[in-house]
Amino acid sequence: MKEIGGYFELMLPKMSGHYHPDALRLNTAGSAFRLLLSAYGDRHVYMPNYICDSMITPLAELGVDYSFYPVNKYLEAELLPELGQGERFLYVNYFGVKGEYVKDLSRRYRDKLIVDNTQSFFSAHDKVVDSLYSARKFFGVPDGAYWYPSREVSQSLLPSFRHPIVTMGLRHLVGRLEDSANAHYQEYLEYEREIESAPVAGMSHTSEMMLQAVDYSRCRNRLISNFRILHERLGRFNELPLSVSPDGVPMAYPLLTKVQGVRESLVSKRVYVTRLWREVHERPAVSAEERYLVDHLLPLPIDHRYGQHDMNFIAGIIEKVIQKQTID
Repeated sequence: MKEIGGYFELMLPKMSGHYHPDALRLNTAGSAFRLLLSAYGDRHVYMPNYICDSMITPLAELGVDYSFYPVNKYLEAELLPELGQGERFLYVNYFGVKGEYVKDLSRRYRDKLIVDNTQSFFSAHDKVVDSLYSARKFFGVPDGAYWYPSREVSQSLLPSFRHPIVTMGLRHLVGRLEDSANAHYQEYLEYEREIESAPVAGMSHTSEMMLQAVDYSRCRNRLISNFRILHERLGRFNELPLSVSPDGVPMAYPLLTKVQGVRESLVSKRVYVTRLWREVHERPAVSAEERYLVDHLLPLPIDHRYGQHDMNFIAGIIEKVIQKQTID
């Protein structure tokens, strides 16, 4: 029964609607992957070595066989297997800069391909393949993921409830709005642990409202322009070959450098750069190139909160560190 009267809920304008209106809406990308595996009954999935544990967990929990394939310095598969019946190949569109390679894989594997677009929210969906997207990696929402299935999915498998944990997720989001990131970092870490272990659920009403209030055009354009600024300043130092497709919208600027002290210098100036997937080191048969990516790749922030001045500030810090070590 509809409630009338009482205190007001959080008020957000509905501006744009969902960026992925035709996709299934889930609480997390891990949940979307679980649902995909349950729906199709695949018996084996090839996974990249260079990926987070949260995408491995659903396979282990559902008893789906999997094996790792190596990723090279171009962030591409070193070997492409021939797939049999019931086998799938999952590839991550790393940092949103591998759109052209995804198209190549789509032509090769068709509906046997699963595209992990969690780092490429604005990438177009190819209806022949399964595509997963994450809203939380791009916007300040407590939950939110999208799945475009390549096949018909039984309605009985779709979650009919929304997990109440999202109210906990608002603490660090509102906290950073009112205070510093450091002041609420532990709350953020606690929530990340909780949301990653949450059961499969639909996207929360809160995130639904938030995501329909986003100015997607502005966010998209800011990502593109910020990426270009950093690439113009730092491209000559970057060991990672970058070639973004014309319609690509990167999540971050992936700077690969062996120069020591870059991350520490950025943090000292309150520029926070995550270190991706240390758990990769623990996996069997990890290549030297993959270890190097884990230890030396810096995903520099370029999102819609920042502009040209911020990008030049970041680039200036990095240039100073690199030039100092070159002189020494």
